[in-house]
Amino acid sequence: MRRTQSMLVRDVVNRNVTTVSPDATLAQCARRMRDDHVGSVVVIENNRPLGVVTDRDIVLEAVAQSIDATTVTAREVIARSLASVAEDEDIVDALAHMREHGVRRLPVIGAGGGLAGIVALDDLLAVLAEQFTAAVDVYAAERTREGETRPAR
Repeated sequence: MRRTQSMLVRDVVNRNVTTVSPDATLAQCARRMRDDHVGSVVVIENNRPLGVVTDRDIVLEAVAQSIDATTVTAREVIARSLASVAEDEDIVDALAHMREHGVRRLPVIGAGGGLAGIVALDDLLAVLAEQFTAAVDVYAAERTREGETRPAR
């Protein structure tokens, strides 16, 4: 059985990433998210991702506990182990990483180990939806061709 060509993370990565330093407060993270219209920021140090702070993290770590978001830093809320994906990995592997770590966004690591971008679940779903649509189009085209070449009697 012939395997179809895989799509790599580098084909879908968003290279425009909103980043903060580990010492940024959750209030600063929230302002960056608002200003850039995103739901997360990647925490980096020396262009190497340390973790991700999401809008949900801010709600759970500060707002829901009535803690002042100007006193808690990004370093304090990021996961101890970074969930990430290399840009030369298959998008199916990226989905597996997301499932394994229970996240919807992954920092993408470039060849040199630095931050190359971010990939979100909705990016991957859009690509997969395009592929499914293409498969449905093949089926519809076959039915049309069949009807034109072999008319009903």
